[in-house]
Amino acid sequence: MRISLDWLKDFIDLPEDTNRIIESLTLNGFQVENIIKPYKSIHKDLKIVKIIKADPHPSREELTVVRILDNVSEHTVICGAKNVRVGATGVWAPPGSEVSGHQINERKFGAIESSGMLLSLMELGLEEKSTGIWLFNFKGKIGTRLSDILKPDDTVLEINITPNRGDALSHIGIARELSAYFDIPLRTPPIDFESVDRESPISINIENDTACPIYQGTYAENIVIKESEIKIQKRLIESGLRPINNIVDLSNYIMLETGHPTHTFDYNYLKGQKIIVRNAMDQEKITLLNGVTLSLNRNNLVICDEKTALALAGIMGGEYSSIVDSTDKILLECAVFDPDSIRNTTSMHNVSSDSSYRFARGVDTSTVDYASKRFMRLLKEELPDAVVYRGILVKRGDIDQKKKIRFRYEKCKRILNRDCGRDFIKKILISLGFKIDEEDSESINLTGPSHRYDNSMEEDIIEEVARIYGYNRFGIRLPHTETFDTELNLKDAFTRKIRYLLSNLGLSEVINYTFISEDTNSIFATSEQILIKNPIAQDMISMRKSILPSLINNAILNISRQNKNIRLFESGSVFYKREEITEELHLGILLSGNRFDRVWSQPQIEYDFYDLKGILEIIFDSLKIDKINFLAQDIPNFLHPRIAATIEINGKKTGLLGEIHPNLLKKLDIRQKLFVAELNLDILFEAFKEAAILFKAYSPFPAVDRDIALVIDRQITSRELINEIRNMNIPLIEEIEIFDLYEGKGIEEGKKSIGIALKYRSGESTLTDEVIEKIHSKIIDNLSKKFYARLR
Repeated sequence: MRISLDWLKDFIDLPEDTNRIIESLTLNGFQVENIIKPYKSIHKDLKIVKIIKADPHPSREELTVVRILDNVSEHTVICGAKNVRVGATGVWAPPGSEVSGHQINERKFGAIESSGMLLSLMELGLEEKSTGIWLFNFKGKIGTRLSDILKPDDTVLEINITPNRGDALSHIGIARELSAYFDIPLRTPPIDFESVDRESPISINIENDTACPIYQGTYAENIVIKESEIKIQKRLIESGLRPINNIVDLSNYIMLETGHPTHTFDYNYLKGQKIIVRNAMDQEKITLLNGVTLSLNRNNLVICDEKTALALAGIMGGEYSSIVDSTDKILLECAVFDPDSIRNTTSMHNVSSDSSYRFARGVDTSTVDYASKRFMRLLKEELPDAVVYRGILVKRGDIDQKKKIRFRYEKCKRILNRDCGRDFIKKILISLGFKIDEEDSESINLTGPSHRYDNSMEEDIIEEVARIYGYNRFGIRLPHTETFDTELNLKDAFTRKIRYLLSNLGLSEVINYTFISEDTNSIFATSEQILIKNPIAQDMISMRKSILPSLINNAILNISRQNKNIRLFESGSVFYKREEITEELHLGILLSGNRFDRVWSQPQIEYDFYDLKGILEIIFDSLKIDKINFLAQDIPNFLHPRIAATIEINGKKTGLLGEIHPNLLKKLDIRQKLFVAELNLDILFEAFKEAAILFKAYSPFPAVDRDIALVIDRQITSRELINEIRNMNIPLIEEIEIFDLYEGKGIEEGKKSIGIALKYRSGESTLTDEVIEKIHSKIIDNLSKKFYARLR
């Protein structure tokens, strides 16, 4: 925010030392980021002149022959601007003067000689781009040097205002702070003006008084649209705003002065003489003053007449009903809008303004009437014949930003480690706008000012005391601290264990955004999309329903950089929309390329399905989870139907694994196989908690190994065989492993041979052949009957 020191002098008698002002602002929490001298390059010979005649150039139709008066003599200037207007005042650069480092000379255009030139704000270095010469009203003496108005030593401070200090987003707000710090009286600008005691022809209806608790409308007629007075324009320019016309400029001026945004409507365009504050209809369209057309929804607040949306409430007016040259009647809007409503709308439509910047931080409810009257006061000074009617104020009954706070002197002294003095404390609080309701020897009861809606508790008041007293005046005291040993909760320890395990297995952890493109998201899950209202990019519009698309994008990036051996994992959130939006913690794994980097002692072997399955089994084994089934069913379309499986733990579907379908790889232009797995860590965590981890002593007796080779139907899985053996609950079985799989010569069509290795061990004695053979035969008989198997 830019603050003009010259403007501040309207409210307080500032110290002459600018550095002292800057230091005081910094100590009060307002960081001065830049010191600007906007007029330091204004040449001393530039003059304010009056345009008395304007005629087309006889041979150059794009030019105008302008006669100007500098109070001494008349001069002829050739001008290419389209906004030349007889009776207006502008800035003249006579021959011999300098503009932007270039000397101005007399120059002929056809047969007519131009004595200097009329200047635009851009040529004066006060605007990036101008559409015409600078025109303004001037009540002083024609011929006055411009440098007497735009003084080279005028100073503008660029200040960073923190989000909680919306009350300081104005010249009066900064003046109030300096008044308290320097103990200087604050002068409030006058608001009295001559009005007529007539009922306004407009009616106001607030349909949503939560989003708009206060709305005041003031009607005025006999309005003449022209350029603003140079003092108004000067202060707008210093604040970084472009002058437009006397009505719009005045609205911006009031905002910069009081901190309360206002808006003006052309009354002639209001249908039904009504103002309605309501929520927009779905898909309702509005074209704003910046030319952008928005499609609104019910979460957006609009200002309407009987038929049409006139403005996006608190943010920007619409083209319809804006102030134009023919405007002769206006309606001034001064309202309060809910900060959350403003922030949601600006974020949703990526549109903002100086008004929305202030409303989003909160404005003072008590300045609605003041800002309206201040506008009309200045309007009457500019247009004495304007007729102002009684204002109409509509507000919700429970509006009161003033808070009751108890302040204790002893607590203030304890926290600040300094006795600031009771008289000093009361004095600065009164200067900041606080009202003392009651007091005793130990405390005071305060009513906070309506403009300080960030003060709600005793600690806030102590901060105000410290700020004005001066942080640099406090002594040093180290805070009392205690350190405690912290422990991870069980869920964090669980996820960290898995991450460390995968890292130790050679996989690299990645962290991705949880939003991806809508098309990609739909490939990996069929549930309803959760779309982001204000995405940071068009390919990040949807909350991901699976971690796999993020990992595949990582793989695509690696492959494009010629890094084709990929081992990645990510643990993170995915989102589903069922009855309501739910968030789940998932683990994703991706393998592609070769198992080992290229070395002379290792053959180049590509990853396959069983490498991925082995990693998952290591995870399950480390978590002591054993009731796991890999099932060849419910395979999603993005996986290869014959090289994939779903995972069940304790009967619950927990995840999937497999090779990405070749058709999808072709669509993504990936020319190597990708193997992926995804686990629901929430379900896995529940299984982890249920798994009893018990100490079991090692047996001192030797183990006995026995193998079984069975011929079974091809569709029977090894997991079914292992589960059947485990379900026999034979305590002597220590391990069960698959060691062989064969199909081909010697095995009939539709069958396969599978080898099962069993390890038997007793904790009490050495096993005899007789005991082992009895158990082993029982297992073979059971498998033969259950799966119609035969020994090979």
